[in-house]
Amino acid sequence: MSKRNKDNNKHFLQNIQEKYLFAASSIFFVLLIYLFSLVRPWQPFDERVLFNESLFPIPLNFNELIEIIKTFGLNYHIESMNTFFSNHLTIRSNPLAAIFVIFFSYLFKTNVLLYHLFQLLIHLVNTALVWAIFYKVFKFITQENTLHKTHFALISVFAILWGIQSASTEAVLLVTNTATILTYTLCFLFILIEVNRFINGNLKTSKSRTLVLGIFFCLTMFFTEYGYTLPLIIFFLIFSFSYFHAKTFKTAFSNSFSFSLPYFLGILFFVIISSFRENSPLVNLFSASSNSNYNPIYIFLERNLWLIPQIFLYLMKLLLFPVTLSTYQSNHTLITNTLLNPYSIIATTIYLLLLIAPIVSLFIFKNKNVKSLLLLYYVFYFSLFPFLHILIPIYSLSADRYCYFPYFFLLLIPFSILCYFIHSNKELNFKKCLIPIVVIAVLMSGRTLIRISDWKDADSLYKASIKIEKDLLYKGQKLIVYGDYIGSLGKQEEMESALQTSISEFNKAIEKYKERKEKYLKEPITLKLYGLDLDSLILKAEYGIATVKNDNYREDPNKILEIYEPYIKDHLDTAFPNEIALYADILLRAERYDDLKEVLEKGVKLFPYSSNLLYSLAGYYFEYEKDLDKAYSILKLAEEYFPNQSLTLYKLAKYYETKNDLENLARYSYLIGLRDHSEQAYLKAATLYLSLQNLPFAKPTIKKLIALTGENPTTILLTTKYLDMEGRREKIIPLLTKAYVLSKSQGKNENLKITKNILASLIGTNIYYGNNDLARKYLQEFEKLGQLTQEDRNMIFELKQKLNT
Repeated sequence: MSKRNKDNNKHFLQNIQEKYLFAASSIFFVLLIYLFSLVRPWQPFDERVLFNESLFPIPLNFNELIEIIKTFGLNYHIESMNTFFSNHLTIRSNPLAAIFVIFFSYLFKTNVLLYHLFQLLIHLVNTALVWAIFYKVFKFITQENTLHKTHFALISVFAILWGIQSASTEAVLLVTNTATILTYTLCFLFILIEVNRFINGNLKTSKSRTLVLGIFFCLTMFFTEYGYTLPLIIFFLIFSFSYFHAKTFKTAFSNSFSFSLPYFLGILFFVIISSFRENSPLVNLFSASSNSNYNPIYIFLERNLWLIPQIFLYLMKLLLFPVTLSTYQSNHTLITNTLLNPYSIIATTIYLLLLIAPIVSLFIFKNKNVKSLLLLYYVFYFSLFPFLHILIPIYSLSADRYCYFPYFFLLLIPFSILCYFIHSNKELNFKKCLIPIVVIAVLMSGRTLIRISDWKDADSLYKASIKIEKDLLYKGQKLIVYGDYIGSLGKQEEMESALQTSISEFNKAIEKYKERKEKYLKEPITLKLYGLDLDSLILKAEYGIATVKNDNYREDPNKILEIYEPYIKDHLDTAFPNEIALYADILLRAERYDDLKEVLEKGVKLFPYSSNLLYSLAGYYFEYEKDLDKAYSILKLAEEYFPNQSLTLYKLAKYYETKNDLENLARYSYLIGLRDHSEQAYLKAATLYLSLQNLPFAKPTIKKLIALTGENPTTILLTTKYLDMEGRREKIIPLLTKAYVLSKSQGKNENLKITKNILASLIGTNIYYGNNDLARKYLQEFEKLGQLTQEDRNMIFELKQKLNT
């Protein structure tokens, strides 16, 4: 080998080493920033669904893992909503995400450190994928085969900028976002695959590859639906890069369509499967007030030309200047009270100009490379698209976590343009270009560290959120949340202070909204549909006050109705489910049953998939109207959509108990045991199955009870009854003897009823096998027990007769 070839190979290997060193350094820097967050405790405001098992139960063993997935995971639905954000209720169902959550809860149980480590690992993987995409894009645009350290530095700084973006902190830190950021991992992977294939010139594809990628993307959609615009993202990404070098517009379009086709096919698969899926979220994705009096075309246009530009402008502010960060962002999103307002006009103008600017640039700019890169704006736009309320409204106007995926594509625009200038202008002082980017990264790191510090515990996070809150309504709401949290710690004085302050803030908000009503006589229809018009905001403030008085203080319901009813009664058609449910609860406490029925029936008509309203209406039919058929029809609907919620199971069990349907009562008692790890529910189910002589169901139920409680007198007694029915009586006496010893050893905790049952079984079994001496011994011990009932005495008399014959 010549010296020149040796030098080339050495240089090539050195370049590879530098590549991996810079990539690893970028990942390590992001790790350092987030390393301080690993030891934080659970955040109760959202993460309670995991550690309290309010979404799914945590499996105790592998067999239970499979059973929980099949029973509670595959057809669960979750309600995404917030009374104060908007009046929209989003019904979502992600079966693959459910499997994922249940599986990792089985592995991690409630070990918060393991959850945090895993979530951070996903984010680091995403950072690596982002670095790789930037690297491929750099090589493509600059046409450099060998990169220098300064090139790697540029790629690394941009990757770090993405990895430490302050607005993405919520996505990284909140454990309930794990499935979402893992969805983006798959999206980044798909993008890297397609970018790499395009750059390598692999423009042809096969039917099998198209089909396989389509299937995988379809599965991604069943994980979480946030990536549904990925086909459009890949289309415009490849179009921009293809047009950068392609000779014709037609060639660029052909390439982009070919590369994005598998993902469009995946969307088609998702829609077809979802359409045939029972209780598909596509059918009832949104259930909001039935305001059908307005022209749907006008509503669509007003939302898209007035509301969405304002949401877009706020999200851009959040992406570019993540200063005000909060667990809530809807309250910080500035929305005007009129259609023709300077701010709304500016927002709409900017929004529309940005939409048409890349297309206009195709005709204005002579430099084809620059105008092709400007088309990357559409890649960013479609990454933000799912959060812009364009097709249908969603419950939250904006949130920190919405920035996680779009921020990469926002960075991709300046990165690609900078790469082009590096390629086209060899005289460019590259190091000077790096300085402002590094400064931004340092500033962003500081802001992110401050945000991580806010998340160090619940108290710190709540206080930080309250501190930055300027809006009186939302401050009142946050004070209620904080008051409930601090009260759960036993700090009664602090809780009282927070709740009283919240009432004061709500009252101030009511006065402010009443004053503004005199100024804004005609508000946009969109505000009314979102529940953000002034009348609805007054109702929300009254709802906040009524919540404190009803739930925290349990004041006289009639006094609460005096302040709440005048507002809710006149606006019931546009009220939120929680506002209606609170009204119903107060009416129930006031024993106004006729009004209660009317309110609940109307509420369920407006929001047919609100679990809270369904349970309340079923309870009314069951308890007060005594109409079991009506109650059952409501409960079956609740079971179809919310099989994972404990209340569904408890209410159906109560229904079957009233109907004296022991078979179904046993079934739902078993499901309650599985859902809530309830010893009493398993015990009831096992007892019922044994009384029904349903041995195939009794056996696994007893096993579940033993796995939950361990071997004890009760479980041994049930086991002996099962063995007796199965005809395996030879094993019964040793087990009963063991059960009796265990029962007597419990001392003050001895369950006398269980001890009696064990002795009765020991006596009867010994008589059956002719062990009369032992039977007499246990009969004497039975007689010595205290609190003998007449039934006990009758049994003793009958047993003595058997022994004397």
